[in-house]
Parts: sequence; C-alpha cells; structure tokens
Amino acid sequence: MSLGVERVVAPTMTCLLKLWREEQSGTTRQYESVAFLTIMEQNPQFFFSAMADERKVFREWLGELEGTFVWPLDPPCPLETRRKQLIAMLERTYVGPGAPTMLKNAVAKKLATIRCRQIK
Repeated sequence: MSLGVERVVAPTMTCLLKLWREEQSGTTRQYESVAFLTIMEQNPQFFFSAMADERKVFREWLGELEGTFVWPLDPPCPLETRRKQLIAMLERTYVGPGAPTMLKNAVAKKLATIRCRQIK
C-alpha cells in the first residue's frame, strides 16, 4: 500500500498526529518524525494540507526536526543524503496556495540549516 493514496495516508496521518499530541515523554517522537518525513515525501500535498490544520503539532515537529537527523553508527551518515533529497523534492513540489506553501517553505528552510549529527 502506498502513502500516495489518500485512503491509506489519511488514517495513517490521523494516527500519527494523535500519537504526537499524546506523547509527553518524547520517547517515540523521533519515530513519528521519520514517519512524518516519509508521508511528506510520498504525499506532500496531503501532508502539508493536514499540517495546516495542526499548527501546534507542526511547530513542535519542526522545532524537533534536527533530532531526526542523528546517526548513532559509524560514518558516513546516510541521513545527510536523505536531507538533501527532501530539500530537492520540496523545491520542485507544488502543494497548493496559502498555508500549505508556507509550511512547505518552513520545512525546506529548516532542512537547509540542519546537518546530520554523528553520536557515539
């Protein structure tokens, strides 16, 4: 099943948003963030449309996005390539007027400023 199909992505996104809102300790947020990035990559129009209605979640996610690009293994860090691919995808993707485009631009700007961190 593809996240590009609305009947698949809609309940997935609803579930992830609910998990994000209910998560208090932050233990699963990195996994949820990776899932958000996957949905954003496969169905950016739906992702940014949904996030336009979830501004608090979006701000929190964007504020914690750098933590998604932490690599605990030996170099090279494959997340740096993914970060660059996401930026390129966002540059060539139209998500609609208004809030979705503003949110897309905010993610692109954030991705452009962060780098993969290697931790051991």
